[in-house]
Amino acid sequence: MAVPMNSDEDDASAMKALAKEHDLSIRGAIATKPPFSYMRAFFDAMMDPHDADANPRGYINLAVAQNHLTIEPVQYRLRQSFVDAPLPDSACGYDNMRGSERLRVAIAKHETRMFGGDVSPEQLCVSAGAGAVIDNLFMAIASEGDGVLIPAPYYPAFDNDLRVRNGVRAIAVHGDDAASLPTPSQLADAAEAAEAKGVRIRALLITNPSNPLGVVYTQADLAERITWALTHDLHCVVDEVYASSVFNFDRKTRPDKKFAFFSALNLEKSGCLAVPSAKCKTYLHHVYGMSKDFCASGYRIGVLRTRNEGVLRAMDNVGYFCAVPGPMQHAVAEMLGVFCDSRFVFHPPRGFNV
Repeated sequence: MAVPMNSDEDDASAMKALAKEHDLSIRGAIATKPPFSYMRAFFDAMMDPHDADANPRGYINLAVAQNHLTIEPVQYRLRQSFVDAPLPDSACGYDNMRGSERLRVAIAKHETRMFGGDVSPEQLCVSAGAGAVIDNLFMAIASEGDGVLIPAPYYPAFDNDLRVRNGVRAIAVHGDDAASLPTPSQLADAAEAAEAKGVRIRALLITNPSNPLGVVYTQADLAERITWALTHDLHCVVDEVYASSVFNFDRKTRPDKKFAFFSALNLEKSGCLAVPSAKCKTYLHHVYGMSKDFCASGYRIGVLRTRNEGVLRAMDNVGYFCAVPGPMQHAVAEMLGVFCDSRFVFHPPRGFNV
């Protein structure tokens, strides 16, 4: 079921009035909106955290999904990176705007091991967070006024990520229940309804595991929806920023595979997508980052994996505006290299508690 798109006339009038009042462009007026409705409450809670002893009346903030269990080992490993591999002078200068070679090699190794696909450094674009990746990708593949189908419920900041600079519309599509992806027929109905209102559909955006419900979609369900999009020449963007934040799963003891995570990167390799490989190369894009699994949103590391040569060339240009600082690229590359070599097992100094 597609969510009806309300009239934007009142909002457009308000934006024109705001632009006139402050001598802004319409884009500037739109950017004055909070990126999500609960932003003020979110930061109020962040500034007043609960502590059983020091601040028992403080807030427990459930509005952000981060794996806090990883903070200590990740922070230790990042600090140790500058000891084990001193910062080179090259980190102070310009580099590839899609990320340094060393960082992309480390991320490619990490993603290949974690997702099971074949990821090469040449396919990667590193930007200052997954939000920047989404913004830049849709700048390249969608035009102002175009629509993107998103299974609902979804991450509320996607609306802002798509709209604030690119003018792209998020169109929520519900499945049979909150934990189910919309079926191909439900996606087709939503696309048809949008087209009837003059909104051209350009892409399907899926988050797996999902936000906000944490649903891990089955291999068959994910493959069917991606196949539907690619068959209709729609871009399919799969956001897997929660890929490692899943419950412990053992294929030997849980043969039903109910909670198994299957990456979109591995679906083509395993023959699950019923489309030519050329379609995957053009239309299938993968988003990852360090904010969730590593609980490192402040590091501002987001990664796009795509084999679309046009998108890659566009990222060479716009990556300039959201590049990760050289010292951080150096440290993260070193950190990921150690984690990949040790399978996320490291030997902390005496007295360090993980």
